[in-house]
Amino acid sequence: MRSGFAEFRQLVVNDPMEVILPLGIFAATFLACWVARRLAMRALRAWTARTESRAGTVVYEALRGPTLIWALILAVHLAFQGRTCR
Repeated sequence: MRSGFAEFRQLVVNDPMEVILPLGIFAATFLACWVARRLAMRALRAWTARTESRAGTVVYEALRGPTLIWALILAVHLAFQGRTCR
């Protein structure tokens, strides 16, 4: 019986694109989501500062953490989908 690491090593040796492609998809998706999140949060913060709205502050604080989790979930999902569509 082979360990998981030995199987992974064999996969990388035999077909490195089987690992590189999903990692590339993951990195590109996460980077795009992170940039979009940063722009959206900056716009929300500017709007909140301009209107001095308490609701804007609450929305900003409520979305700050979950948006990173959503980006991570989307990146993992697309990486797995890209691997199976090959």
